[in-house]
Amino acid sequence: MKTSGTPVVWKSKDFLNWSFEGSSFPPDFDAKYWAPSMLVRKDGLFYSYVTLDGHVSVVVANSPEGPFTAPNALPISKFSMKNKNANNL
Repeated sequence: MKTSGTPVVWKSKDFLNWSFEGSSFPPDFDAKYWAPSMLVRKDGLFYSYVTLDGHVSVVVANSPEGPFTAPNALPISKFSMKNKNANNL
């Protein structure tokens, strides 16, 4: 996959009218994002298993709107993906 979209948030109160809220990942997010999972809430946090740069990864946020980070609170980036064993991403 050469390109991918940025993970985004859309909100609606009636499922007819929607507003674009921006990305659910931090502004410096630079990995390729694909195949999000359903959000899982546990202990007040929201978890998602996504494919980032071809690797299934877990991301976490305080809100379903994000911003999502690695479980150790480090930003998600190409650097952290290359060093995923060291960063527990």
